[in-house]
Amino acid sequence: MTTPTAFRFPAPSGRIAELTEDQYAALVGDGGLSRSMLLRIAGAAVLLAHMSEEKPRTLRQIAAAVHGVDEIAPTNMEHRAMVALVAAGLVLRVGSSNQTRYLRVGETR
Repeated sequence: MTTPTAFRFPAPSGRIAELTEDQYAALVGDGGLSRSMLLRIAGAAVLLAHMSEEKPRTLRQIAAAVHGVDEIAPTNMEHRAMVALVAAGLVLRVGSSNQTRYLRVGETR
């Protein structure tokens, strides 16, 4: 059974980012985001949509998938969105420094 999308945000790219009610609540609560940070929430939703529950990837690899470009550095917003995803418990951080990889956590909330 899938959880219906509760929140839709315009992303900087012009796409629509979607979050479930639980994902939104986790980002606003545990993730430390305020309601005025809709762009960061939208960015987090876009990153989450491009992540795997099986294969950890670097933020650079995730940003490349988001933008459809092989070599791209993650934006400041993408860095901050990833910090919020980790703090919210929606993403697992594996490793440190330039070896840091991120793994999407299964739907546990």
